[in-house]
Amino acid sequence: MTEYSEDLSVVMSQNGRRSYHFVTPLLEGYSLAREPYREFRKGVKITTYQNDSLTTVDAVLTANYAIYYENRELWEAKGNVVVEKSDGKTRARASVARQHCPQRHFRRRPRRARICRAHLGGARMKPYVCVVGAVNLDICGRPEKKLIFRDSNPGAVTLTPGGVGRNIAHDLRLLGVEVKFLTAFGGDSHAQLLRNDCVELGMDLSCALDVPGGRTSTYLYITDERGEMQLGLCDTDISAAITPAYLQRHLDVLNSAAAVVLDGNLTAETITWLGTHCSAPLFADPVSVTKAERMRAALGALHTFKPNLTEGQNLTGESTPEGIVAALLAQGVQRVFLSMGADGILAGTRAELVHLPCLPTCMVNTTGGGDAVMAALVWAYLQGRR
Repeated sequence: MTEYSEDLSVVMSQNGRRSYHFVTPLLEGYSLAREPYREFRKGVKITTYQNDSLTTVDAVLTANYAIYYENRELWEAKGNVVVEKSDGKTRARASVARQHCPQRHFRRRPRRARICRAHLGGARMKPYVCVVGAVNLDICGRPEKKLIFRDSNPGAVTLTPGGVGRNIAHDLRLLGVEVKFLTAFGGDSHAQLLRNDCVELGMDLSCALDVPGGRTSTYLYITDERGEMQLGLCDTDISAAITPAYLQRHLDVLNSAAAVVLDGNLTAETITWLGTHCSAPLFADPVSVTKAERMRAALGALHTFKPNLTEGQNLTGESTPEGIVAALLAQGVQRVFLSMGADGILAGTRAELVHLPCLPTCMVNTTGGGDAVMAALVWAYLQGRR
């Protein structure tokens, strides 16, 4: 972070008359990011004044969240965007609005800031997907040769953004899907690294949760020399902050989505609440054998469920892929995509059962492969491929 201001109030004058008044509880600037931006996570209020008056208001724009991309000279206001004219009439109301402004209208020093007048009319929100789940810092260790347990192995250690929810959101953005990411960030340095990555990918974080003093989720894993995961350790306790009370505040956003994706890092209570209260189609990834159990009470509310073979066996007690799919469908899941590793995917609905083999490829690292599958399933659903 290279710029920080709280309770910022900036008045811009032209020819001795007030032109704009910009107010925000919080401004955070990141000029060193790959795409420099300023973020207003607690909302903005922009008041413009009539040209022939010192104090008469022309219009007021308010939004729950805003972001300004310096290189693209682009403003985005999100979350209950409203423009009201001086006659008291609401001239525009939208979930999101975009406006290009020359960079000279927003200098780095707040005292010299200018705000472009935003013209909103008939704004319509593109279909979007809500992803509710974890964002992690992934720490990967890969040995140069065959892994020797209980010993120090020469190899490479890398740090990358991860988390099942974030990975799915990432892949959806690469597929051109608008994404609102409902997640929890901690109060450490890892949080800002991950937040920057999400913003640069174009994710909407206006509903994301900040947990002061919290530990940002971290995933530590070790692969073999071929990239196959051998051991993983998750610290995702911060996901417990994604509570039903938090989601209730954003229920309109969830229910207005074309689809909602959730991962097993959420608590069983939160997953059950989503199954009961969310009216959008629910897509779920159980994450692991242990966390898959959290999905049990919500299975009947799921549109699409993508467990792997072991997770499916533990949830159903069935041993065969066909038995697992049939048991999950019997519990109310509309579509099941059972991941079977190198044997591909067994996809099933009440009407049909299809085996999808793996395509020949050169594997580099299997971590995140299942998340890419889930993103593809959501994308195909949005394209009408039911």
